[in-house]
Amino acid sequence: MPDSDEYLQFHCDLQYLPTPRLEVLGSHSEWWFPGDGKQLPDWVASVNQRPEWPVLESALPTAVEVYCDET
Repeated sequence: MPDSDEYLQFHCDLQYLPTPRLEVLGSHSEWWFPGDGKQLPDWVASVNQRPEWPVLESALPTAVEVYCDET
């Protein structure tokens, strides 16, 4: 947040039923911070290249949760 030491953390959690195709992917989480040296569009492009997306394209999430935390 401008002029503050506070951060807003936005989350988007997608949950799927476990299937063999999904289980082999394991787990992964991504973080982006403005000062980490990577521009947001570059970070988004790298997330879009993750191997999970082709597998998830044909699956429907069982739950979606979007929320924000303040630190």
